[in-house]
Amino acid sequence: MTEYKRFVEFGIEENDRPFKDLRAGVVLGREGFVEEKIEGLIRDKSADRELPALKRLSRKASMEEVIKAVADHYALDPGDLTKRSRRCSTERKVAIYLSKVMTGGKNSFVGAHFGITPQAVTNILSEVENKREQSKGVREEINEIKCKL
Repeated sequence: MTEYKRFVEFGIEENDRPFKDLRAGVVLGREGFVEEKIEGLIRDKSADRELPALKRLSRKASMEEVIKAVADHYALDPGDLTKRSRRCSTERKVAIYLSKVMTGGKNSFVGAHFGITPQAVTNILSEVENKREQSKGVREEINEIKCKL
């Protein structure tokens, strides 16, 4: 038992912070490991109340990346998504939804990019989420864009 005690004490001296590489409170490993192994596993999982660590582990996209991915998907100019227009209303709502989901930004941050209020962002999130739940096509389309990010 004394040899084990020495072994443990030596390990503590060598590595005074054994959990320094803990990510999101659930994954122990260096940044490269998390990026290579873990992010791929959780990319298609949606963060929910039961798994809040998924949200912290997921790679965040920039607002510009999200808008470009949505614009490319719909063959639009990114500016078409950031200004109000009846012609691109559905696509704009998808861009707002994915901007919130993929950047992890607050509603005020997302709203500022699209010239809308935080409450309008909330309303659009609910509307798109309902469409996602009801339509396999919408769900697949959104997942396809997310995969490009």
